[in-house]
Amino acid sequence: MTHRIPQTYIHIYLERLSRNFILTAIAEQEKVEVSPAEFDQHLEELAGYYRCKKQDIIKRLQENDAFGDFHADLVIGKTLDVLCDK
Repeated sequence: MTHRIPQTYIHIYLERLSRNFILTAIAEQEKVEVSPAEFDQHLEELAGYYRCKKQDIIKRLQENDAFGDFHADLVIGKTLDVLCDK
């Protein structure tokens, strides 16, 4: 059984991919980094939002092999902050 992805979803995905690619390039050029303290702070905030322990968030990220994605999202968010401040 073959599933076709609607063209609308492909378009949205490609826009997001392009935006993330551009923001990642800007982050590298501007040397935007997320410190371990900032990373930890975001974990704490996420735990507070979901009303669970930080360790539960860490466990979930580990189970889904998502630490890299989480870090990349933080870098992109910080890059947007840098761009808005200019």
